[in-house]
Amino acid sequence: MFDKNVDRLVVAGVCLAPVFFLSIRGWTNAILFVLVLLVSTQIFANHRFYFSKRNIKFWTILACFIIPLFTELSAQVGRLDLIMSSLDGPLRMFLAGILFVYFSRRKDDTQLTKALTIGSSLGIFSVGLSLILFPETYWHLRAATYFVDPITLPCFTVALLGIVLVGQLRSDKTLLDAALTSVAIFVTGWVAYESQSRSSWIALMGLGFVYAFMRFRYSALRQAIAVGSLVAVTLLIYSVSDVMQHRVDEAIDGAINYISTGNGQSASSGQRLAMLDIDLALLKKHFWFGLRDGHLPSYESLLKDIPTLTQETYYIKTHAGSHSEFLAQLVRKGVILGGLSLCAMFFIPLFFFYSVSKTGRLQPPKIGLGFLIPIMVSGLVIQVFNLKMTSTFYAFVLSILFAQIVSSLDLIKAKNTR
Repeated sequence: MFDKNVDRLVVAGVCLAPVFFLSIRGWTNAILFVLVLLVSTQIFANHRFYFSKRNIKFWTILACFIIPLFTELSAQVGRLDLIMSSLDGPLRMFLAGILFVYFSRRKDDTQLTKALTIGSSLGIFSVGLSLILFPETYWHLRAATYFVDPITLPCFTVALLGIVLVGQLRSDKTLLDAALTSVAIFVTGWVAYESQSRSSWIALMGLGFVYAFMRFRYSALRQAIAVGSLVAVTLLIYSVSDVMQHRVDEAIDGAINYISTGNGQSASSGQRLAMLDIDLALLKKHFWFGLRDGHLPSYESLLKDIPTLTQETYYIKTHAGSHSEFLAQLVRKGVILGGLSLCAMFFIPLFFFYSVSKTGRLQPPKIGLGFLIPIMVSGLVIQVFNLKMTSTFYAFVLSILFAQIVSSLDLIKAKNTR
C-alpha cells in the first residue's frame, strides 16, 4: 500500500527536519509542508487503509492534533473577533496530524526514531557551530541565532538532547555512540550556559532526572546516586560561576521581594510574578473566550487590581505577552477552551508516553518523555511556542513518536492474537 519512493523521501525528511531547525529560518516549516503534501496523496488514494479498523488510541491521538485549532477558532468565534494569523500555530498541529495518520500505518517500528535521533544529534551540533561561526548573532552576551532568541534557543536545544539522550538508552551502544552523546551533552550545556537562560537550566536538570530514572529504573540505589551526582554537579557549577550565581540570586531575591512586599519588579522574576497576577486578573474578566493578543487593558485599569504594578512591567507584558505557555493558552482562549488545548498539547501526551513507557518494551514513549519534559518545564515560565517554527517542530516530533507507538502496539496485539 506504500509508494516506496515517497516513503524514502519521508524518512529523509524526518532526519533532516531537526538538523537546521534552530539555525536556518523556515527550514522545519518547509519540510513539514513538503511532507504533508507527499503523504496526503497517499492517504487520499488509500483512505480506507489508513482509517478503517483503527482503535480508540488512534482516534484519541488524532483528536489531540485537531483540538488546538478547534479551540482557537472557537475562542475567536466566541469573541466575535476572527484573526487568521492566530490560527497559524494551531494549524501546524493539524498538519502534523496528517503525518501521524501516515506514519501510524508503517510497519517498521525503528526506522523513524533512528532518523529522528540522528537528525537531532546533528541539530545540536549545528546550533553549536552556528554560535561559533556567527558570534554577532548574540544578544549582547547571551547566545542566540539570527532568528531564535536566547530563551527559546536553549529550551529547544535541551529538547533535542532529550531525543538523543533517551534514544541512546540501550545496552549495545557502540563507543562512537557514547562519544557522540557525550559531545551532544557538552554542546547543549554550553548553549544553555551561554544563553544565561534560567528556564533552560531548570529544563536541563529536569531532563537529567528523567534520564536517571529511566536509565536505572531497576535500581533505586543507582537512581539515587545519579540524582545526587546531578545535584552535586549543579551546586559545583553554581559555586564557581559568577554568571550562574548572579542569575540565580537575582531570581530568588526578586521573587522573595515581590511576594513579601509587592516590589522587586526590577528583577525579571518579580516581573514574571507581576505578570502572573495580570494573567489571573484577565482570566477572571475573560473566563469563557479569553482575550485577543495585543488587547491588554490600560495601565490605569490594571493598577486597580494590582496596586504595585509598574509601568515597566506593563510595557513588557504589552509587547511580550504572558511569560508562561500554560497561562498564555488560558488567557487567549479562556479557561475551558484553553484547558482543553493544554490537555491536547501537553497532558494527554505526557500521560500516554508515561503509561506506555512503564512496559519497558518500546523506545518511542521514552524518547517522548525526554523530549516533552524539558519543553513543559520551560513552558511554566516562558512561551515555548512564541515562534511558529517551534509549534511546527513540536507537532512534527509528536506525530512521529505517537505513530511509532500506535504501530508497535498494533503489531504486538497482532502477534498475541495469533
